[in-house]
Amino acid sequence: MEETIPSHSQFQRSHSDDGSGLQDVPSSVVFSLQDTLKMALTKRNLDPPPPLPGQSNLLRHSVSQQEDFLMPSCPDFTDVVSSAFRSAPLSRPDRVAHTLAAMAEADEKGLGNMPPVEPCVSSLMVSPEEALRHNLRCPNPECRRTDDLLVKIYNTVSGLSRVGNSMAHLLLALHSALSTNPPDNTASELLEAFLQALGSIAFSNGKALGLTTQAWRQVWLAQSKLPEACRSNLRQLPLVPGQICGPAAQEALERRVRAVESRYQHFECSVNYGPSSH
Repeated sequence: MEETIPSHSQFQRSHSDDGSGLQDVPSSVVFSLQDTLKMALTKRNLDPPPPLPGQSNLLRHSVSQQEDFLMPSCPDFTDVVSSAFRSAPLSRPDRVAHTLAAMAEADEKGLGNMPPVEPCVSSLMVSPEEALRHNLRCPNPECRRTDDLLVKIYNTVSGLSRVGNSMAHLLLALHSALSTNPPDNTASELLEAFLQALGSIAFSNGKALGLTTQAWRQVWLAQSKLPEACRSNLRQLPLVPGQICGPAAQEALERRVRAVESRYQHFECSVNYGPSSH
């Protein structure tokens, strides 16, 4: 019997051609997907969280007739994301991630590492000889820090996309294996590989979020008039999920204010009373 191979359209999101927004998909498709997600929770002996009430605006023609459904967080996934987030500045992909991210023609498909800046552009800021360097970075010290973070973010996300390429192959192969009658005994092996790929996706997601937070932190700190030593301390503060600088930043800035006030008071005392005589 000829195997049924899913078409590439099964991996495409529903979106408009001009990128302006999502297309309107039939409600039956959405409801069917929600039923599948609920079935997955049932197989894991999990209860879905309370649904959000549907919209009731009578002026809208595309009013949902079913309450919105939310998947609960999966600790196996979110723990990896949070761990990678906190260790983003120092973490490196493991051998499993490297294997899954290996992809032919990655650069041609736009999924390689950050490409170099074109010399015609970089020569506007550096000498023509310097512009020909492959690993050229922004000449301004503050901008270079942001540049380095953005390159790391780009490379992390591109690696995430290459892992997604491997996941697509694994899912297509798994679908083919399960479409046979009786099912192919390789299905469990394919599923195991897919779960490993998902772990790499979780890791890369957390790292990308952590690096993005660092970049955002640097953009703001670069514009401040703080001394470099103070900016350096704030840049190196621990990453906290859901925050840019975290509560430690407020404490560090308050300590600096107290130190400045103390030095100012000491200066005033020296001016008003002069050095103490013995």
